[in-house]
Amino acid sequence: MSTQKCQVEMLNLRSCKRDVVRDGRCIFHLEDKAEAEAAEFEKSFKQELERLERSESVIDLIGFVFPRRILLQRTFTKDVYFDQATFKQDAIFTFAKFLGYACFREARFSSVTSFIGAEFSGYAEFEVADFLGHADFDGAKFSGGAGFGGARFSGRTLFSSTEFSGHAQFDGAKFLGRADFEAAQFSGDAEFTEAEFSETDFGRSTFSRSAIFVGCSFGKLANFGSASFDGPAQFVKGGKDQADPVLLLHRVTFKMPKATQFCGYPLSKISFAATDITDILLVPANGDQDRILDEILIERPEVSKRDEPLDIAKRSVGGLVSTYSLIAEYKLLRKCLESNRMFTEAADIFVREMKLSRKRLTWRDSGEIVAHQLYSWVSRYGESINRPVLLSLVTIVASAMILKHVCSCGVSPNLWTYLAAVSSVFFQIKSFSNFPFLSNLSPIPELLLRLTSLTLLGNFYIALKRRLERK
Repeated sequence: MSTQKCQVEMLNLRSCKRDVVRDGRCIFHLEDKAEAEAAEFEKSFKQELERLERSESVIDLIGFVFPRRILLQRTFTKDVYFDQATFKQDAIFTFAKFLGYACFREARFSSVTSFIGAEFSGYAEFEVADFLGHADFDGAKFSGGAGFGGARFSGRTLFSSTEFSGHAQFDGAKFLGRADFEAAQFSGDAEFTEAEFSETDFGRSTFSRSAIFVGCSFGKLANFGSASFDGPAQFVKGGKDQADPVLLLHRVTFKMPKATQFCGYPLSKISFAATDITDILLVPANGDQDRILDEILIERPEVSKRDEPLDIAKRSVGGLVSTYSLIAEYKLLRKCLESNRMFTEAADIFVREMKLSRKRLTWRDSGEIVAHQLYSWVSRYGESINRPVLLSLVTIVASAMILKHVCSCGVSPNLWTYLAAVSSVFFQIKSFSNFPFLSNLSPIPELLLRLTSLTLLGNFYIALKRRLERK
């Protein structure tokens, strides 16, 4: 038997002090085990685990290297430490129970990892853990809080129907494969600050307290369909998103809308179909108020097999969207932006709302179609002050030049005189009959000018009134 003792640092900075096998390490900390050494590890580990459970106050497995598939479907009655442990093959903790503190900090899982149905009564720490393969926490229960800050998930990750009774902390976690949190229950605060996703699904999840997604990168697509946010919710776009992610927030419930905010996401990539967004703080990305995502989806052809974000969104949201629902959604968005004093963005949304309303009209509503078109052309549906002012100036100058050309006989007044006459009629002050050089003019030009004036001045009044009301 070797007289050398393993010096690997264990809990509370004490050395391992088990007999060295080779390379200065014991059988439990030896990195690259030969086949015989792997068999010896399995035999010795069972005995060591029994000894720790029987004789020690904690189960200290810090830095252990597990060479083969390990099944630990058991109850850990004491605090257990797997810090910096390495699992070379599958690590199966299915339905395991951790009655005390469970620490997997900086652990490395090289293959499949399963905590399906596992129960953590104390705090579960997976900070900076590295999951290289499939990681499955389906149905797991974290009663005392869970920490996954800085953890890295390289394969598909499943937290479906997982229960987080305490604080769930995923700050800085990286999900390089698809991450499923479908129907997960967050009873405590849920923090995903600066987390990075490739694609994620929080559909039907429940957030009972705060949900923080500040600086979070969602990658291609994030689905929150039918989720419920009972407390404050913060969605602030992270700077690491190369392209804007598609966010599906259809049928979502916000029970504290005044404490809910969405900042930095373009409306062309967010679906609020069948979701009440009244009173939430909405600050969309600049320069992207052309069309909202649901309008893009309703015009997009159905493709059943493609996995592009917009195709997935079409399959998820398409049945909830119609022209009528789009108009209602635009109204909610406009009111939301106006309450946040984002009047320029609200104006763009109102224009889209009116254009959709016009599309809804049929040939039987030809008069209304003409009125819609005129309203759009003259003042951009009452959102532009410049248009009616410019059109008024053009109308006055053009009318004066036409009248001077038509009525010139003998000694004719100069253009300025005609401009004064036309202006007085345009602003409903005088009639052409009050000017001797126009007294024989047919009443039709004056009637047309007055009607044009009423249209332009009416649009100017509407636009000015809206602008003043928003100050």
